[in-house]
Amino acid sequence: MTDAEEHRDELPEELDASTFVGPYMFPNNNRRRVPAVLYVLFGVVAIVVWAATRNGDPVLVNGGFLAGGIGLVLFGIYSYQAGFDLEVDERDALVAATRAVGFPVGHASAQMGGAACAAGPRGGSFSTRARNRR
Repeated sequence: MTDAEEHRDELPEELDASTFVGPYMFPNNNRRRVPAVLYVLFGVVAIVVWAATRNGDPVLVNGGFLAGGIGLVLFGIYSYQAGFDLEVDERDALVAATRAVGFPVGHASAQMGGAACAAGPRGGSFSTRARNRR
């Protein structure tokens, strides 16, 4: 087989990330609201199915439908609440974080926001270690 006959897989030019240079674009939180509505709808359907069949002797519908429905409704409410626009612009938050800790902070550090709240003292140790390296 010659080189001319050999087929090579290549990414289309618009999907080649190695050539992209530019600012990181944070995804919009508003897209979380669509699945949130679906979670609530499926949860309500599960609760209604459980309620409609609880007087008889159902074979396939049991208390799991009620528990799953309640779980889906609660998770849907949380997802809907989390899907609203943030008042703080992410780029401004990264600039403020860079000023506060004294070294460049990137988008991967911003993803620790929710985990850092639950982590307690460990969240601050990253910046302390980096500051002590200088």
